[in-house]
Amino acid sequence: MHKVVLILTTLLSLLFHASSANALSIEGLVKWCKPFANRGFQPQTPEDVYCITTVKTVIESYHANCTLIGRAKERGVSVDPTLLNVIASGKAPLNAANQAFLSWAEDNPAFWEVQPSGFQSLWLSANWPCED
Repeated sequence: MHKVVLILTTLLSLLFHASSANALSIEGLVKWCKPFANRGFQPQTPEDVYCITTVKTVIESYHANCTLIGRAKERGVSVDPTLLNVIASGKAPLNAANQAFLSWAEDNPAFWEVQPSGFQSLWLSANWPCED
């Protein structure tokens, strides 16, 4: 019963925070992900779940874009190689992608106040390019 309550509490918390997900800044994501990384990527808090969910969503969506682009190319559609890794990436391991994000964010504090969307190519695709 305790596990069910914990799971429901976590899900409700995620739903509550999902409404403000678009307002999340890079600094906010760092605050969620840095402690998770410092504990050896062992999830223990709701913030860890938020970090995992956010980074995993980016990985999955960018990898899906890579797959779709690959299928389009198989059908003869021309794809601009410059655009390819701006919107797509290869399949990145979650913890490695999390660390890549943190390293990029720490090296680019000028971006901390902006939303993370649009910067994935700088830390995800740069490390896990979409395979041709």
